[in-house]
Amino acid sequence: MTQVRAPLQGAVVRVVAPPGTAVEPSSPVVVVESMKMEHAVEAGVTGTIAKVTVAEGDQVVEGDVVAVVDVAEVADVAEVEPTPAFRREERPPAQPVSAVDTSSATATSAGAPARADLAEAVAMLVERPAI
Repeated sequence: MTQVRAPLQGAVVRVVAPPGTAVEPSSPVVVVESMKMEHAVEAGVTGTIAKVTVAEGDQVVEGDVVAVVDVAEVADVAEVEPTPAFRREERPPAQPVSAVDTSSATATSAGAPARADLAEAVAMLVERPAI
């Protein structure tokens, strides 16, 4: 069992995860309002909410226990497939800057002027008298 503690002083405005709710480390358990801002108190571990020790409207101070999480067994966690949003993409290895050939580059892919044209434009602006 792991205790979820309030990170700051404030008022509990919402219990997001009642007992029996499956949670992950970033899952909000309760929401605490402090200085007119709402702060989600996260579970911090993977497991199931065993007990919520606060109710809406309760005042908490930093360190108060707001919930108790029954931590999932390692075998339970290993069986869970990652969601598609968290799967790593296979990418080709990055090339070092020295390996990129820039000698033949005359313009950017967006059609911007080549470096020589840009240097000429800057020189014209510098030579132009101030208004």
